[in-house]
Amino acid sequence: MRQIKFRVWDKELEKWDDTEGKYYSFPLEENERFVFQQFTGLQDKNGVDIYEGDFLSGRNTPILVEYQAPSFVFKYKRKNDDGLCFYCKVGWGDFTGEIIGNNIQHPNLGIETTVDLPKT
Repeated sequence: MRQIKFRVWDKELEKWDDTEGKYYSFPLEENERFVFQQFTGLQDKNGVDIYEGDFLSGRNTPILVEYQAPSFVFKYKRKNDDGLCFYCKVGWGDFTGEIIGNNIQHPNLGIETTVDLPKT
């Protein structure tokens, strides 16, 4: 069973809040100040905890970790023959890299980088 824990971004202070021993008593969906990201239960190759919103190295493009109930998904951006970009889901077995950023401090990491689809 995985450990349930969160990291919290404080929008006002623009930093990660230490959640150890803290209790937040407001509805998460109505919160304007804090961004909560859940621990996946996985670690990267360096033993660093992976949270939703992290970008991971792999497949020559950043892989984004998202929570889609009831599980976490790993997605990367690809470009088709028409130049349109879209996200593809990838399994955990395809990942052997490390955390290279997150969607709060590095929001354009997954947007600016794409992989061209092979011609068929």
